[in-house]
Amino acid sequence: MEASPTPTTQTHLSTGQADDACTLLTLLHRFELPQLHSATCGTTKATLTPLDDTNVEQHSHKDTTTTTTSTTDSRLPEHIASWPLTQVNAIEAEFLYKAGARLISILTQHGLRLVVVEQVPVGAAFCLQYLSDGHLLTYQQVWDLILQVEKSIHAPGVFDYQPAIEALVKACVDTVLSLCPFLQSKSEDLRQIEIIRSVFTGEDFMVVYEIDFMGGAKRIVWPDANLFTAAHFKWLAREPRGKKRPELIFRDYRYESLTAPLHELMHCIQTELKQEDTSSWASEHDASRLALVLMAPLVAQDQRLAQYLPPGKIEEVVLYTIEQLNGLHPRISAQEHAGYTCWRDSWGVQQPTTLDAFSSAESTPEFTDYLKYKVGLEAYIASRGENLQTILATCFEGRTGLLTGIPVSIPTTVSIPPQASLEAFLQDYVPT
Repeated sequence: MEASPTPTTQTHLSTGQADDACTLLTLLHRFELPQLHSATCGTTKATLTPLDDTNVEQHSHKDTTTTTTSTTDSRLPEHIASWPLTQVNAIEAEFLYKAGARLISILTQHGLRLVVVEQVPVGAAFCLQYLSDGHLLTYQQVWDLILQVEKSIHAPGVFDYQPAIEALVKACVDTVLSLCPFLQSKSEDLRQIEIIRSVFTGEDFMVVYEIDFMGGAKRIVWPDANLFTAAHFKWLAREPRGKKRPELIFRDYRYESLTAPLHELMHCIQTELKQEDTSSWASEHDASRLALVLMAPLVAQDQRLAQYLPPGKIEEVVLYTIEQLNGLHPRISAQEHAGYTCWRDSWGVQQPTTLDAFSSAESTPEFTDYLKYKVGLEAYIASRGENLQTILATCFEGRTGLLTGIPVSIPTTVSIPPQASLEAFLQDYVPT
């Protein structure tokens, strides 16, 4: 039998097409890839239900109702790529539901569709199916497609970062001012914040600073990954920060460009309020806690942002954050975990380490990244965009001058309960 063709990808992608490629990768990465055995990578057909506009909601919410009356074991062959519905967490379910129509279109362009295969006795699983002949993709074929898609977005200029950054910052200023009457006296200054592309010096010792977003006073500085040199790529791939795969650096900065400017805008507000923090840990906490929480309310208030944050894109960013945390988590000691919890639960007042935030970023960058990603993720899980006004007020209202060591009255509605912790969310989530 002739093997099913490997799906092909387009070249010379626009930013919109590249964003769709990121959405496709988010789906493909859900299929855990075991050690590949080329000898077993054949093809197979199965009785299955396609995921389409009429049933995307049902399946994305992990409805595992069996539609077959057979009692025969009908488990998929081991080499067929599958994603068990019992392993779909809440963020993944929301991604499938909200991005459903986009996913159908993107998959169709690649000659594929997402289907649900009923298995006895282990339950249903998502699979990818060729439209041409009905065969299900093997792990090898999924991996080949992943590499092709990654290659298609690994090029300078594929992503135009600046328009999204400028639009998000403008919308965020408007949203924050509408929710925070106590900031109205600062409105003119906040609307005059400059958004500046980093200027790369060519000096190796500056690379560590040139890859990061920065903000304060009336300025947000952003790194344009399209201009990265070999030195920037080498630094990003180094130990211990993360061994970033080069093929994903442009994608990673696309996701970062949707949240980091919001983080830096919070630092600008802190400057306007003349907040002082000798360790910088309180200011880093507040900015990190707000970044993910802000996205959904921004889109709700300004529909023009939908071109940068279409349905399901926010969930993509959250899943990217989880991906980063999964890479960092094994490197964090029990003492560092305890430090994080004290920092989070004190609203940043208690330092997570004896080092200040800047020294921590230089000497233990993986721990610093972990802190920021994790508090942002857990705040998102706890609030899902709700209570934004209360979170903003807790960070900014009446908080001027020295913040270091001054306790914060934290409303129970914006605290992070145990069930919203990263560990509880990933380990104890029970599909419904």
